Amino acid sequence: AEGIEVIFRIALTLLTIGKHELLLLDMEGVIKYFKKEMSKKFEADQEAVFSMAFLLKINQKKMKRLEKEYTTMKSKEKEDEIELRRLRTENRLLRQKIDMLETESSELADRLIQGQVTRAEVEETTFVIKRELAAIKLHDIDTNQELVQARDRITTLSELLEDQ
Repeated sequence: AEGIEVIFRIALTLLTIGKHELLLLDMEGVIKYFKKEMSKKFEADQEAVFSMAFLLKINQKKMKRLEKEYTTMKSKEKEDEIELRRLRTENRLLRQKIDMLETESSELADRLIQGQVTRAEVEETTFVIKRELAAIKLHDIDTNQELVQARDRITTLSELLEDQ
């Protein structure tokens, strides 16, 4: 038997020997079992373990099927990992785009508000100027009337002076 097959047979034999104990343990207990108990069992009767290992019947068809399933599963995991990385990258890029769009939106909102403030200031200034213009027009009308009255008075006074 080849090296890897011998290791596989011994591993299966050790798992078979400790099957009932292993099934009762949690993950931490399984790790402790492999570190301490399994090596004790192997060292206690190495010949029995090797004998069991070489007497172990392994269905090659089933092993090939399991190997194929395992390879398929690993391939699928690798594809999933690649897809996950792609999605994470896409997600990161989308988050950057969202941040950029939020910044742009904030800037546009600031510009809009500033534009509205400027427009309100212009409208207020326009209103003040129109009010001042109306006041000046009234003053101009009053001044023109006073001017006409003053001219009339000058004319009247001039005629009086000429008559004398």
